[in-house]
Amino acid sequence: MAHPSPMLPSNSHDAVVASLADAASLGPSLGNVLRAVAEESDTRALARQLRRLAAAVDQGQPLDEAIAKAAPRMPADIRGLLQASQRTGNLPATLAQWLDNRRAATTHWRDITASLAYPLLASLAAFGIFLLYSWFVAPPLRQMFDSFGLKVNNATRTVFWCSEYGASLAVAVLATCLVLALGIRLIGGAAAWSRTVTAMPVFGDLWHWSSVAEMLRSLRLLLEYRVPLPESLELTAGSIQDRYLAKTCSLLASRVRDGHSLEAAAEQATLPRSILPLLRVGGQQSSLPEALGLATQLLEARLRTTSQLVVGLAPAVIFVLLAVLVGGMYVGLMMPVYVLIQALTW
Repeated sequence: MAHPSPMLPSNSHDAVVASLADAASLGPSLGNVLRAVAEESDTRALARQLRRLAAAVDQGQPLDEAIAKAAPRMPADIRGLLQASQRTGNLPATLAQWLDNRRAATTHWRDITASLAYPLLASLAAFGIFLLYSWFVAPPLRQMFDSFGLKVNNATRTVFWCSEYGASLAVAVLATCLVLALGIRLIGGAAAWSRTVTAMPVFGDLWHWSSVAEMLRSLRLLLEYRVPLPESLELTAGSIQDRYLAKTCSLLASRVRDGHSLEAAAEQATLPRSILPLLRVGGQQSSLPEALGLATQLLEARLRTTSQLVVGLAPAVIFVLLAVLVGGMYVGLMMPVYVLIQALTW
C-alpha cells in the first residue's frame, strides 16, 4: 500500500503521528519506531515517554501494559492510535490511513480559520477603538457639552450611555467568558471543552460534524481489518482527538456489547440524525464499513457546504456591524461638536 507523503502537521500530536507513519513504513520493530519518533518530537516530555515505552516494549511487555507503566501521561489520542494500530496487525498501513483521517478532519478548520482571521482581527481592533472612544474621547466631550448647556440628540445620548456603561459591561462580559472558558478547560478537561464548543451555534455544528467524520473513518478502518464492532468502537474512542465524542463512542461500545445494534445505540447518542438511516442499512458488520463510508461522505458534503456559507457570509456581516458601530459613534459624537462650532461662529 502506498503511504502518503507527510505534510507539515497542524500541531505536535499530528507531527508525532506523521513520524510514526514514516518510521513504521520502514518496517523496524515497534521499539525502534518509537525511538525514531522520540528523536523528532518537539516535546521533551513526550519524547521521554516514547523512549521509556520503547524500552518496555523491547523487554517483551504487552503494549497496553507498557503504556500504563512507562508512559501513563502520553496524550490519549496517540496512546489510542498505537493500541488500535497494533490490534490490526498492520501498523504501517493503519498509521498512514489514520494520518489521512486526521488531515481530512482538520482541513476545513484550517480553511475556515484562515478565511475569518482578518475579520476577527478587525473586530478586535474595532473593540479597542470603542474602548478608547469610551474612556478618553467621550467623557471630555460630554463635560464640554454640559458646560455650554448644549442639548444633545438621542444618538449622542446613546453614545454617552455606551461610553459610561457599555464599555465596562463589554469588558466584564469578555472577562467572564474568558474565565469561564479557562475554568471549563482546566477543570472539566478536554471533554468538557469539546462539549462546550459543540454547543456553540453554527461553529459548534462544524466542529461536531468534522469530529464525527473522523470517528466514522477510524471505525471503518478497524472494521475493514475485521476487528469486532465493540472493540472497534473502544479503539476508535481512544484514537480520536475530540474527547467528548470519544466518551460517546465508548458509550456506543457498551450498548453494542449489551446486544443493541449500532443504529439503535446511536439513536440515544449525540450523533447527527442524518447518518442513522445509513447505519440501519449497514446493520451487519460485513456491510457496515461501506455504510460508514457513505455516512462520512454525507457529513463531509454538509460540512463543505456549511463552511463555504459561513466563510462567505461571516466577513460581510462582521464588517457591516463594525461600520455601523464605528460610524454611529463618530456621528453621535461629532454632530454636537458641529452644532457647537456653528453656534460659536455666529
